[in-house]
Amino acid sequence: MLLAQYNKCLVLRIMKIFAYYAQMDYIMTCHTNISYWYDNKYDKMIETGEWTLSFTPNYKLPKEPIGGGHHSLPVKGFFENAKIYEPDVKGQYPTIVINNNFSFDTLNCICCRNDEKATIKQEIIDTINKQLEENQIPRHVSKYWVCQKRKGAFPKLLEQVLSDRDRFLQLLHEEKLHANPNPFLIEDYQTHQLGAKLFANAGFGLFGNEYFNYSNYQVAECITAEGRRIHKEMEKKGEGKPYNFKVAFGFTDSTFFSDATEARNEARNRSIDVKNYIVITKILEQERHVTSNKLEEQRV
Repeated sequence: MLLAQYNKCLVLRIMKIFAYYAQMDYIMTCHTNISYWYDNKYDKMIETGEWTLSFTPNYKLPKEPIGGGHHSLPVKGFFENAKIYEPDVKGQYPTIVINNNFSFDTLNCICCRNDEKATIKQEIIDTINKQLEENQIPRHVSKYWVCQKRKGAFPKLLEQVLSDRDRFLQLLHEEKLHANPNPFLIEDYQTHQLGAKLFANAGFGLFGNEYFNYSNYQVAECITAEGRRIHKEMEKKGEGKPYNFKVAFGFTDSTFFSDATEARNEARNRSIDVKNYIVITKILEQERHVTSNKLEEQRV
């Protein structure tokens, strides 16, 4: 009977995926929370020698208020019979973490303090400070740097989990192309890809959780600041030529544009460009090793 309940319940099946990535017993996973899962996973990585805290003695920092992600207030009114386009930055936070090597065991390490190449780009620092000022938080950041000698635990974990997700998405796609797709395989692949996505996304907010053993508000604000900068740039490009869109609403990694021109057909074509050009959604999803600057300059 328990097996029947498991097979019929997506949540229970996904919990098994969480248990796999957390390297925990299934029953224990069902009775604990996200913070405990990631604590256990990072502890296991230390035990196996996959990474070390030797170069970041201040890896855990007490909770501090940070600016958070960017959002644009919704425009008041009805958009009846209006065309709304939604460029969405796929995999925004994972890409930011992986490209910049943001992690509690790499940020402000003692080994790269004087390495100019390790300094986080000024755009991110400026965005952090602007966020702090806007939110009236009495704090100022002069410099952050990130380890150039080793990959962080969080980027490493994200690469593994998201690589698994890509593999199951490909298997799912291939199975659906068969003349007689196997519904059990489709369900299994769907469960695995969704579980991997949810587990990866759960790791970001923990850095602001004071009960998380590896909490670090500086990591959190670096990630959200870069996301904020990218999102604001996306809005700026959409409002500029040749698109001339108007922002109807926006949050974190998505922006809703309304077409402010009379050329509806042209706007429809341009919306495709916006989707592919503004921060390059497909490159973000498929080429996570590309640097952030290239992401902003390339076309798909």
